[in-house]
Amino acid sequence: MEWEAPAIVLETVLYGEGDFLVTLLTGEYGAWRALVRGGASRSKVATWQVGNLLAARWAARLPEQLGFFTAELVHPGAALAMDNRLSLAVLNAACATATGALPEREAQPTCFAGLARILAGIAIENAALPALIVWELELLRSLGFGLDLS
Repeated sequence: MEWEAPAIVLETVLYGEGDFLVTLLTGEYGAWRALVRGGASRSKVATWQVGNLLAARWAARLPEQLGFFTAELVHPGAALAMDNRLSLAVLNAACATATGALPEREAQPTCFAGLARILAGIAIENAALPALIVWELELLRSLGFGLDLS
């Protein structure tokens, strides 16, 4: 089984000496965790930074298996956030919140679209924090905990 979709890197964990266990968020497939062979190598480590938008491909023999990712960088969100402390904090907060709150392997089109909007404006000064607040409200609503702040 395999799929291809745009994805945002939510978390990377070193596995062994040169591999990563990576959690990606896609609109169609939700939060998905898999192995990236050689992900910690010099040529691949920049691709798998938290906050990057990728064209990802997942493959495994059976749908229940961990599988592995391959990907190409589409938008370097992590690199764009490095110049501004607030943007970097917003990026890390959004990715950590998504990692902890979203169930694995359930479609999350609104959460993915909201996180993609944050990434699109991450380099614009004073745009990231309001986008994070709006996204967190959308996330709560999609998980069944909608808040009315009017």
